[in-house]
Amino acid sequence: MQLHGGESPAFCRQVRAALPDCEITVALRVRTAADLARATDYATCADWLLLDAYHPQLYGGTGATLDWSSLQVFRPPQPWLLAGGISPENVQKALSLTAPDGLDLSSSVERAPGDKDLQRVEQLFAAIAPILAVPSRGLPLDPQG
Repeated sequence: MQLHGGESPAFCRQVRAALPDCEITVALRVRTAADLARATDYATCADWLLLDAYHPQLYGGTGATLDWSSLQVFRPPQPWLLAGGISPENVQKALSLTAPDGLDLSSSVERAPGDKDLQRVEQLFAAIAPILAVPSRGLPLDPQG
């Protein structure tokens, strides 16, 4: 289950209690260092974090990137996915500045919302192939966005 509505840790703990066998991903919209600090609040209730760019009205799919340099030392207690405008053109830079456990791909590799452009996805895979060849960087991708 992926939660995107700014759910509180208390709400996430309720979901965890109601669905103990369900893997939970909590999306955090990152604008400031305080937003990153909130990641530890979800340590006991989320299996994964998804970090996305902040937008005042929208929850994901904006194509905007977050400040990747702010994630250079980000090491939460659970695995995390990098989201927010990841494209074939910028994925190498994103991965050179961050150490996510995976990527969440959305609007930057789509023709229209929900319609993945497989050529763009292939270009992204080609761009990260050299990075994936490094034994310490096994990076799953979430093409479902």
